Amino acid sequence: MWTVLLDHSSSMGEGFVASAKDAAPRDRHSHQQSKLAAAVENLMATLEWIPNETPIALFGFTSSARLLTSGVVGDSARISDALAALRPTDGTDIAAALDRVRHHFASTASAPPVKSVLLVTDGLSDVTKARSAAERCTATGIQVMMILIDPTDQARALANAVATGGCQPVYGTEELAEATAGVTNAMLAGPRLKAARARAAARRNEVHAEAAGKEPVEFTAAFPGRLPRGGAAELHVFVHQPSMRAQLEAEVATLRTRSPLTRTAHGDDVALRVKRRSRIWIEPVIDGIQCYPSTPQLVVWENALEHREFTLLADSTAGVREGTVEVSVEQDGMRLVAARIPVSIQVGESQAAWETRTVRMVSKVFASYAREDNRIVERFWAAYRALGIELFVDLDMPPGVVWEPFLREQIDDSDAFQLFWSDESAGSPNVAAEWQHALATASAKRGASFIKPVFWADTCPAVPPELNHLHFRKFDPADLGLLPDGESRTHAEKPSPSRLQLRVPVLSFVTDTAAAITASRAESALRGIVPFLESLTELRYYPPVTCLVDAATVHGVRRETEPDARPRPDLARDEGSEVDLPEATEQIVDRIGRVLLRFHRTRYAHTLIHAEDWFEGDVRTHLAGARQRETLRELPTNKALEELRLDNFPAYASRYLALISQQVAEYLRSCSPDERRQLGADYPEELRAARDQVLRLIRAKPPVPRISRLIRTGAPTLGVFRYRDDGLAPGKSVRSFLPHPEIPVVLLSVNTFDLLADSVRADGVPEAEVSENVVVMLSSTLAHEHAHGILALGVDEQGRAATGLRNDEWTTAANLNEAIATWIQGHYQREDPDAFEEWRRYVVFGEYPSWPYRGAETVEALYQRDGVGAVQRLIRDVRHDPDAAQRHFDDLVQNGLPAPDPPPEPVARPPRKAWSFRRARRTTGP
Repeated sequence: MWTVLLDHSSSMGEGFVASAKDAAPRDRHSHQQSKLAAAVENLMATLEWIPNETPIALFGFTSSARLLTSGVVGDSARISDALAALRPTDGTDIAAALDRVRHHFASTASAPPVKSVLLVTDGLSDVTKARSAAERCTATGIQVMMILIDPTDQARALANAVATGGCQPVYGTEELAEATAGVTNAMLAGPRLKAARARAAARRNEVHAEAAGKEPVEFTAAFPGRLPRGGAAELHVFVHQPSMRAQLEAEVATLRTRSPLTRTAHGDDVALRVKRRSRIWIEPVIDGIQCYPSTPQLVVWENALEHREFTLLADSTAGVREGTVEVSVEQDGMRLVAARIPVSIQVGESQAAWETRTVRMVSKVFASYAREDNRIVERFWAAYRALGIELFVDLDMPPGVVWEPFLREQIDDSDAFQLFWSDESAGSPNVAAEWQHALATASAKRGASFIKPVFWADTCPAVPPELNHLHFRKFDPADLGLLPDGESRTHAEKPSPSRLQLRVPVLSFVTDTAAAITASRAESALRGIVPFLESLTELRYYPPVTCLVDAATVHGVRRETEPDARPRPDLARDEGSEVDLPEATEQIVDRIGRVLLRFHRTRYAHTLIHAEDWFEGDVRTHLAGARQRETLRELPTNKALEELRLDNFPAYASRYLALISQQVAEYLRSCSPDERRQLGADYPEELRAARDQVLRLIRAKPPVPRISRLIRTGAPTLGVFRYRDDGLAPGKSVRSFLPHPEIPVVLLSVNTFDLLADSVRADGVPEAEVSENVVVMLSSTLAHEHAHGILALGVDEQGRAATGLRNDEWTTAANLNEAIATWIQGHYQREDPDAFEEWRRYVVFGEYPSWPYRGAETVEALYQRDGVGAVQRLIRDVRHDPDAAQRHFDDLVQNGLPAPDPPPEPVARPPRKAWSFRRARRTTGP
C-alpha cells in the first residue's frame, strides 16, 4: 500500500527559500514554483510507474488531517482531482496527521503486514507533540518515511524525532522528484519483494511438480582418493538409472581392486526428463590436476549404463585438489546445466579413506540477460523446464521497484548462473551487477564453474577482464528457430553431429606406440565425423578404411594432387627470425628494451616472467618483415591482446605500450620512496620518449599476415583420400594390404599424433593444451579427407553413387571437390571459434584456382545467403555432372553470386518418400 500524508499548510504555498549554506554541494535549487505545487506535480509523476493495482490512501493535513481519496493507483483521474483541489491554508500539526493515519490502519481490515507512510512536509510543526505521535505509530508497527522540503533548523530537529524510516531533505523541484521516487521505492519494496518471493517459490514448485514421476537419471564419479605428486590415475564417470545400481557397483568394485583408495561420488535421483538419444556432455574441472581428454566427452543416452574414462595428471605440489565433474544435457542445440559432481583428491603421501558423497542435482539456474534477448532466453527457459529444471527469469517483474536485493537472493539460491552474452547485455549495468554478484557467489560457494556464459553472435562480444577466465560457449540461434530475415547465419540447417556407437575401420600396419595412439584418436574422431557428413550431405556413407601408412607415402600422393603439399616461397620467412638492423634503428630498439626492462626488474622482480628479449625481440621480428612467434613473453595480458599481437603488431605495440605507461603511473602513485628512487624520477619521461620513437618505426612497417596453424603444423598434409590405387608411388603401394587394387582408401600418416604434437609445441602451445590442439587438427584433417570420400562414394536415396567416378570425368571437378571438402572441414569446426578462425586463415592463404581451397569462400557465401540447401545442391551437381558443375562454380568465383531468386509460390508437396534400404549391420565395438 502507498500511504501519503501531504502538508498543504500556508507555509507550503511559499517558494523554496532555504539558504544555500544549508545544502550539500550536490543539491540543486529552484524558486520557480511553490513547495505544494512541486509536491503535487511529483506525486502525480510517481503514479505513472507504480503498478496500477497498488492500493493507495492519500491524506491532506494542515492543523487537522483528512482522507482525500483511497483505492488503487490506477484510478489516476480521481487522485489528480483530489490533489488539484488542495489549497495552502492554516497551520501545520504533524501529530494530528500521524494519529489520523494510525487510526486509518487500525480500522482497515485489509491493512498490509508492512505499514509505511510517506510524510511530505516542510516540518514547521510542534516537535514535542510530533515525537509523541511518532512513538505511537512505532508501537503499532507503522514506519514514517519523510521528505523534508526546504528544511530549517527547527524542521531538521522535527525530522530527527519523527522519521523512523529515514528522512530525505530537498532544496528544489528537481531534487524533490528524485526523493519522491526513491522513498516510494523503499516503501513498496518490502511488500512487493515478499510477493515476488512467493511467486518464485510457486514457479519452482510448478516446475518440480511437472517433473515428478518422470525418468530419473543419476551421475556417478569414481576417482582415486590420493595421487602422488606428478602422478597419473583414472577418473571414471557413469550415467545410469537407479535400477542399474547393482551393475554400477560391480563396475566400481572392479576399479577398487585396481586402486583401493578409489572414491565414489554420485547424485540423488533427479526428476529430469532425459529422453532417449539425448546428448549428455561430461567434463571434469579440477584445480591443480590436468584432465585428458581435455574436451567434454559425449554420451548418447540409450537408457543403459554409460561409462566415460578420463586420465588425471597431478601437479608437483602436495595438498587437496578440489573440483567438479560438470554434466550438461544438449537440447535443441543448447547445452543445459544438469549436474555438478564434487571431486576431492589428496596429492602427496598422506592416506585418504574411502568416501561416498551425494550431491544435490541441479534444480534452479539463474538467467542473466538483456531485455532485447528475450526470445533467446524464452527458448532456454522452455528447454530447461522440459528437463525439470527451473530457469529463473524475471519476465513478470513490475517496473519501478528496487529489485537488487531480491535478484541477489535468487542468484545465491541457484545451482548455476547462465549468462546470456550479447552486445546488449555487455552494455547493461543491470547485467553487470548480476555477474559481479555471481562472481562473489562463485568464489564463496561453488567455484568458477558456477557461471555458464553463452553467446550466439558470429564473434563473441567484448568480455570484461573479470570474466576472461570463463569459457564462453557459442550456440546457433537458428537451431532454436530464431533467424530474422536478412540476418547472417551459421544456419538452422547445420546438422548436429551425433556419435557412432560402432567402430569405424582404421587399420595400422605398424605396431609401435605412435601408431596405436594415432589409430585410437582417429577412430574416436571418425565416430563423430561420419554421422555429421551423412546429416549434412543427405547421403548414406560407408566410410572406406582409414589406413595408417608411412609419411612418405602420404606426401608422395599429395604432391601429385594437392596444392598445399607443394613448396611455397611465401613461407620462407620463418617466425621470429634473427636479423641485423641498421645502426640507428638498432639504437632505438635497444633503448625501448632497456627502458622496459628497468620497469620489469623494479615492479615485477618477484615474478617468474623472463623479460630478456621480450618486447624488444618482437619489435626486431616485425622490423625484419618476419612473422611473430606464437609464444608470448611480455607482461601478463589477456587473450585478445595476444591475438592482436599476431594479427596486427603495430596496433598491438601501441596498445601494449599504453598499458605499460598506465602501470607505471599506478606504480609510482603507490610505491615507496626507495622504489621510486630505484626506478628513477625521470622514468615516465624516458618511457614516453622511447615509446614515441619506436612506435614511429613500427608503424612505418606494415604487419606481416599471420599464417594459419594448419599450414604451420602441416596438419592437412598428413592425410589423403584416394578412390583408386593408381596414384601411389612405386614401392609404396598399399595394394598388398587391400582386397582389390581399386578399393577406396583414406591414407593417414602413421605418426600423425606425434608429428602434430611436436608441431604445436614448437608453435608455443602450453603442454597442458597440446593434446586438445592435436585432436582438433587431426579431426580437421579427417573431416576434410572423408568429405572427399562421401562426395565420391556416398549413396543417395535412389542408391546412386557419383557420376564419372571410374573415369577421368570426376577429375575435371577437382577444384570444386576441394572447395566443398574444405568448406565441410570448416563447417565441422564452426562451433569452435579458434579452430574456425584458423580454418579461415588457411582458406585465404592463396588465390583460386591455384589454391583451390580458396573456393570454400564462395561455398560459405552460398551457405550464408541460402543455407545448407545451397551446399547440398552444389554437391548433387558435382556428383551428377562434374564438368558442368566445375564450370558453373568457376563462374561464381569469378563474377560473384547472382541475385537470389524470388520466393516461389507455395505448392502442396507430397510427403518425402522414406528410404528404401537400410544400413548394413555391423559388429558393434567399444
